[in-house]
Amino acid sequence: MEVDIASEAFRDAARRVSLHTQSTDEDLDYVAQIAALAIAGAGRNRLRVGERIPYTKVAAASRAQAIRVAIRADDLEPLFRLPMTLAPQLRIFLFPIDTPTIHTASFIQDDAACLFANSTGKFDLLACARELGLILALTSRKPQLPIANIQPRSIQSLQGGPREHFCENFAGDLLIPARGLAVALQQVRKSLASKRAELGDVELLYIARIFGVNFLAACRRCERAGLLPPGGGAALAAHLRDNFGGAEARADQLGIPAAPNVSIPSAGACALQWLHDSVRRGEIAIDDIATATRTDPSFLGSMYAVGRSLGEFS
Repeated sequence: MEVDIASEAFRDAARRVSLHTQSTDEDLDYVAQIAALAIAGAGRNRLRVGERIPYTKVAAASRAQAIRVAIRADDLEPLFRLPMTLAPQLRIFLFPIDTPTIHTASFIQDDAACLFANSTGKFDLLACARELGLILALTSRKPQLPIANIQPRSIQSLQGGPREHFCENFAGDLLIPARGLAVALQQVRKSLASKRAELGDVELLYIARIFGVNFLAACRRCERAGLLPPGGGAALAAHLRDNFGGAEARADQLGIPAAPNVSIPSAGACALQWLHDSVRRGEIAIDDIATATRTDPSFLGSMYAVGRSLGEFS
């Protein structure tokens, strides 16, 4: 598929997304150009999802476990390296974007897909995992038309139907597996010398930072595990907001170590890795990649030369 055709396919798909209306045309054009390059030069980077994935909690848990196996992560490891494993292990490439209105996005064309995450602030691991769940679920349905998903910055909630809840459950199970949650809680409660039977806000603040998610996501994971009553997380979040200025402020007051920063390559580097076969064949120019990803072409050219010398690019 030619780059301009793929770019228009993204725009057409984006117009069908009800949430994209808060995104500016400039932001959509920026993401569209990267998506177009990625899909046009996908080459061997094709997804193999398998059978159709139902939007159920059981399916979300089993698919999350399958992803951990695929990226060689055990059930105790916090997945701060998730962005770096998407391309080599799952054939889904993550592109950082600096748009002011788009938080995360994804694009699916046939059996190729790419994911976008905003890089202007702290990397949102939970949003990345939600978008991954969406890509897997939609690709398993073998869509006839290109699909774009745009997640604006201002909307970060569970509003939606079965698909949105599947993505939320998948992300929670992927980032906080049951065994990892059990071991982490045991260690936290031991260090706090907690004797209470029920979970408190302090334990949950630790869990959130250990696994790199927000407080409500940690609470929802515990609710699904039967460790909190339904709605308990929302009540605890309100308590922290009303009395301490919010969950993050309370965690800082308690001196709970912050989650490590998640590092990801530049958009140009990601695109070059995705498209190296097409670059080698002369189908896509490095200058085109630089323009689409707002990257210095001389930097990409140097990186490509080094990559070839090291055998990273054939």
